[in-house]
Amino acid sequence: MGKLYQVGDYGEMKLGEFRKNIMQYTRNNLRSIISSSDPEIVEIAIDELTRRGEELKDGGRTGYAGGGVMQLVKENADGSRPGYRGPSEYQSGKSDKKSSNTISGGQSQAQFGHGGH
Repeated sequence: MGKLYQVGDYGEMKLGEFRKNIMQYTRNNLRSIISSSDPEIVEIAIDELTRRGEELKDGGRTGYAGGGVMQLVKENADGSRPGYRGPSEYQSGKSDKKSSNTISGGQSQAQFGHGGH
């Protein structure tokens, strides 16, 4: 079993475990870790804070290689974002699925506040 190091109020862990999980800590978490940890942990936390600061200074966001916000729908070559259903269906409001929450006449159960009983 390897040596355990104090990591602020988070308890003790191995250096490799701390390095592996360093992205789970916010900058404020890292600052508190620096104030009350073993010197080896403090060094790693300072390096991570410095790295994040440099990344932000360069216009990027931590965890996003190209900066900005992660998007689930990718842009097309022309820069548009059509959504999951494609441009024509998305713009017309059509859906691929029929709602199972309808009663006779095509009205939703939600309109009546019950299942049509």
